[in-house]
Amino acid sequence: LLLGAVGLRNDAHGSEAHTSDELRLLIDQSKESGEIQDSEHELIENVFQFNDRMVKQIMVPRTKLAALDVNAPEDKLLEKIFSEGYSRLPVYEGSIDNIVGVLNVKDLLPIVRRGEPLELARIMRPAYFVPETKKINRLLRQFQRKHIVMAVVSDEFGGVSGIVTIEDIMEELVGEIQDEYDNEVPVVEKISESEYRVNTSTPIPDANEYLPFPLPEGDDYETVGGLLNVLYGNIPEVGDVAVLEPYEFRVLSRAGRVVEMVQLRVLTPLASPDVDPLAA
Repeated sequence: LLLGAVGLRNDAHGSEAHTSDELRLLIDQSKESGEIQDSEHELIENVFQFNDRMVKQIMVPRTKLAALDVNAPEDKLLEKIFSEGYSRLPVYEGSIDNIVGVLNVKDLLPIVRRGEPLELARIMRPAYFVPETKKINRLLRQFQRKHIVMAVVSDEFGGVSGIVTIEDIMEELVGEIQDEYDNEVPVVEKISESEYRVNTSTPIPDANEYLPFPLPEGDDYETVGGLLNVLYGNIPEVGDVAVLEPYEFRVLSRAGRVVEMVQLRVLTPLASPDVDPLAA
């Protein structure tokens, strides 16, 4: 498929075989020459990156997790279920680190129609757990084999890091999937030539696609929010400012202890934007 897109012959055993780096170079050249469109180029790039991505890079983190307490009163449960609007919700007992099942909302509807008592423990389905470090290409195959669409993500200590769905995986290939119920939040919104508003849950590589100078990547963080934690050294307040050349960062909004939006303002451009300013 990739070879065909750039007019190459698939001869894996002969002299025409190409390494992945060679293919990427050919694909970049095909984009520059107009042989493939930007959208096609992006899709092919996503395919190259797909096998290297881990669950922790695409999951919904626990700070944004909507979950149900198995022992909550029925009225509170129904209010939570219908206000969240998701088709599936993890169910916990005691704390979010003790996920005991997953509610499929379609299993709830017959009970509501018949006016029967709601017992989550009776109608919830088993939860499927995966480690943060699992490769998403392998998880996709497991989803297909097991006929499931959601997994609970565990950290190295057995706590819950978040959840990952088949939609999250597919978005790594085809881009963001929005339906009529989604409130679309742009990854990076350009305010002016020197100002950008950034959603802090955005992975660093994704943010860098829209910014004039790349943000530094690191082993200790995956997202813009993780970079902010390193930069500030604490949980910043709304309005707090920090500088990481060539940007000035200003916190725009928080939800509890999590920064949601940050504004980046370009200062005097660096002579070499490839320098890692965190290495100093």
